[in-house]
Amino acid sequence: GTATLTVTDNAGLQDTETHPVRVEDPRLVAWLPLDERSGTLAADSSGLRNDGTLVGGPGWILGTLANALNLDGVDDRLEILSALSLDLRSQLTLAAWVRLDTVSSGDGVLVRGQTKVPYGLELEGDRRLRFVANAGAPLGGVGGGAWSSSGTVPLGSWHHVAVTYDGPHIRFYIDGALDVIRPAAGLVFGRVTESLFAGANPRDGAYLDGALDDLRVYDWALPSATLAELGSGEYGLTYQYYEGNWTTLPNFDA
Repeated sequence: GTATLTVTDNAGLQDTETHPVRVEDPRLVAWLPLDERSGTLAADSSGLRNDGTLVGGPGWILGTLANALNLDGVDDRLEILSALSLDLRSQLTLAAWVRLDTVSSGDGVLVRGQTKVPYGLELEGDRRLRFVANAGAPLGGVGGGAWSSSGTVPLGSWHHVAVTYDGPHIRFYIDGALDVIRPAAGLVFGRVTESLFAGANPRDGAYLDGALDDLRVYDWALPSATLAELGSGEYGLTYQYYEGNWTTLPNFDA
């Protein structure tokens, strides 16, 4: 994206310039704040250009952090085209703010793939979180299955949900708090050339009825302390701006 920088000297004179901006976190492979107010494009702020396209007619609404995406549970979704940066293999974090209006089994939060699913964060019919690995046997996948959280996500209000995998364990988080740890050693997520979907699980025809905000995909397992910050809405990121070279601007909040 871009940012406008204003510098004020001791005499009160100001200079304002606009520069390209990126997030300085190579492990963040997709970050869609969903702060647009109109249009059918959701910009990726990770610097990897994994932008999303609104499909089915979802609408922009006020979210938990700024703006958000409202989904009808019928066919609304956000689609991020396939990219090598989304080919996660042995570690990951999937995180989002969600507001659930109704829930059906398999409703997708963040799901990679349409006919085969290397990895996906979904919902159970009883509002528990579900993590799916290598459904449909994607190429190169090792192991697989489905694991669920112990806790549930309440209806009608905003909540932060996340799942991590670090090689031996799957961890579920609700509102920044560790919910449960599931053993799942040795998973290797397969490869597909299909999109990453937000708010949809096309393989099972299950679409989220509610709203999404601040979608994040990392290629490593975030520690519990960072998930706690994300769940509180207080997690900050370091940004860089470009003016011939990339210069770091610390202390920007997400």
